[in-house]
Amino acid sequence: MILGASGLILTLNAWRYPWSNGYDAPEHAAYADYLVDRGAIPTAATNEHYYTPPGYYAVAGAIDRIGIAVGLREPQQRKLVQLFNVPLVLATALLTFLLARLLWPERRLLQVAAAAFVAFTPVVLKTGAMFHPETLSLFLSTLGLYVAAWLIARKRFGWLPGIALGAVLGVGQLVRSQAAWTFVACVLGLLLLAGDVARRRALAATLGGLLVGTVAVAGWWYVRQTVEYGSPLDYKHTAFTVAGTHPGASVGPWTLDKPVWERRPLSFYVDPGLPQLFSRPYRPSYLGAGIPVTYSELWGDWLGVWRRNPDVSPTAAATRELGVQNAVGLLPTLLGLGGFVALALRARRRRDAAVLLPALIAVSLLAYAYFVVAWPSPDGDVLKATYLLTSVPAWAIAAAYTLDRLPRRPVQELVVAALAVSALVELRFVVW
Repeated sequence: MILGASGLILTLNAWRYPWSNGYDAPEHAAYADYLVDRGAIPTAATNEHYYTPPGYYAVAGAIDRIGIAVGLREPQQRKLVQLFNVPLVLATALLTFLLARLLWPERRLLQVAAAAFVAFTPVVLKTGAMFHPETLSLFLSTLGLYVAAWLIARKRFGWLPGIALGAVLGVGQLVRSQAAWTFVACVLGLLLLAGDVARRRALAATLGGLLVGTVAVAGWWYVRQTVEYGSPLDYKHTAFTVAGTHPGASVGPWTLDKPVWERRPLSFYVDPGLPQLFSRPYRPSYLGAGIPVTYSELWGDWLGVWRRNPDVSPTAAATRELGVQNAVGLLPTLLGLGGFVALALRARRRRDAAVLLPALIAVSLLAYAYFVVAWPSPDGDVLKATYLLTSVPAWAIAAAYTLDRLPRRPVQELVVAALAVSALVELRFVVW
């Protein structure tokens, strides 16, 4: 039922949502076209997403050409690429359910709730309608997380299992660099298990295989980037290339000469964005406040790519809808935070496959924090919850973990009822 409802929403959205409305969609489509037509990866001079690995674009370009071959005309063939996201999201929700069942086989509520959190989180459904690589990255990262947990839970250690896991994580890194966070989380998880002396040699072999598999699949991309641009993770934001060419001309190449910790003011870290978080939850409200903007992109549409035109002031009804969305997100966010803390504390006293969950959440948050601080874009467009998308399954299981451990009566029943009402209220927003 959960997957069916989510699949229906995803299909409707993919068919109705204009393909060019998504985050940087024209640039992503141009990359795919360039890759397929010329058989080459775009350079920094030909596409601003030159730093993104080519995996998604090879798949999207091939699907696009299939659409043209069967007679679809521009831009209808792009719809096939959007529809490709539907099975990816459903498979991610299913993998999350299977991961929760693997970790806690007797906890039925936890398993179902985890899948539901993934299937109905707004950023997942929004991104699932777009011409964008994040959804494929989400699926591959979740698959890698599940494989790692399965190996640990079943004690299938050794070189060959490690190589298989590394290959999956390597494919993910050929789609989006954020998949590297799942790789780091898996490495950390295996290292945390190394306290068991009896398994240390087997875990070392698994780690060695993991590194070999990942390098064998994705190593060439990092070598290429290093040779071409001097860094395996080269990235250039237009606000910091040529002064005055981006909104907010007070920043430029010189900004990057400052130490990372001096590039954002204190308000970026502590401003809660209130009361505008609920009264005017869209750009440019609380511009420069890191946590509220990210939260609003997770649950609402702060940047204006989903429910409103960013060039037009939203109506009173649209403003209310966005405010309601931010309110709806409070309960699952608190459940997720509580679950993260509980799982992190659990990992200190009990080392099993569940350590992967707080490891992934922590790595994702740290990497995201570094990125948005290192590149203080003046218009806030680096503060996208899509950059945290690969950690959503871990957050979903963390939230479900909290829910499952609430007192059954009346607290748990009330919280479940509140979540069900929230999902119904959210339908107006997530159905484009």
